[in-house]
Amino acid sequence: MILQAVDLARLLLVYFMHSFILIILFYLAFKILKRNYNRSSLILSAYYIFPGLSFLLNLIYLPLSTTIAGYIIYFILAFLMLFGQIFIVIFIINLLYIDINFWLKRQNLIISAYAIINLLVLIIPGSITFNEGVPAYSWVFLTFIYIIFTLGTIIPTITFSIKLFNTFEDKTLKRKLKYFFIGVFGMCFAFYGLMLYNTWSDSIFRTIWSFLVFFIVIPSILLIYYGIGQNL
Repeated sequence: MILQAVDLARLLLVYFMHSFILIILFYLAFKILKRNYNRSSLILSAYYIFPGLSFLLNLIYLPLSTTIAGYIIYFILAFLMLFGQIFIVIFIINLLYIDINFWLKRQNLIISAYAIINLLVLIIPGSITFNEGVPAYSWVFLTFIYIIFTLGTIIPTITFSIKLFNTFEDKTLKRKLKYFFIGVFGMCFAFYGLMLYNTWSDSIFRTIWSFLVFFIVIPSILLIYYGIGQNL
């Protein structure tokens, strides 16, 4: 009965909540690109699209979770989720230094380096194991991911967000920027929680987080869009 309850909760989480989230992610990415196809819109839409693809692959992974193909799919979706986080940093820096060619020449280098670092961590032996198709992250893997995410995403986001906020003088723009920042850090909090969810097997935490994440991610991605995204 307990296993059946766990499987039911997992099915509900993946096929209902994840599906709803990925639809919103893709829809907002489409709206951003449809409104204006420029460098900033491409970068912000990438921040929506990569996690969206990760959620989409998770839907495919579940029925294949005990197969070799399922394991390969899971490593791909895990990489997309990890890699996609860098685009919010790139987006904020582009807003701050929009006219500086010095930054543009280094953008691809930063993105490539972040991708390689996350890929190297993913292929560490024992980083992700599977128990009857259920993925489990090692604590070593979690530690590396937290360090990479904190140093590569959180700290730069905070640093450049403060600089960006200080360049705005209009009160309306500052208010929208605040909504944007709340959304960004809501997504960062959700990322920390998601990684811990896949590592810590505590049933109480996993049950609470399974539903709490839904009420964090949806408002956060909407705040990011309505704060800045819709005005690109």
